[in-house]
Amino acid sequence: MKSSEKSYNNRHNNNGDGRSDILMKSLQPDLRPHIIIEFKYGENIENFKQEALDQILETRYYAKLSGNVLCVGIAHNKKRCAMSYKEITV
Repeated sequence: MKSSEKSYNNRHNNNGDGRSDILMKSLQPDLRPHIIIEFKYGENIENFKQEALDQILETRYYAKLSGNVLCVGIAHNKKRCAMSYKEITV
C-alpha cells in the first residue's frame, strides 16, 4: 500500500446509545478492523481501563458498523496509562 492511501476515516462516533471518544472507520474492512477508543481519566487506571472498554460494549458504539471491530479502553492519569481491548465481529 502506498503511504498516501488512507486506511481509516477518523471521526467522532455517534452510534448505539451514545458517542465514543474516537472512531476510526476502516476504509478496507476486509483487511483492517474498525477501531473504537474510549478514554477515562483517574488514579485507579486498572479499573478505569476496564470501565472504558465496558462502556464501548454496553452502549454498543459499534451498532452501525459491520465486520471486525477493535474496541479499546484507555485509562490515564498524569503519569501512567493502561489499556484494555477486545476484538469483536458485528
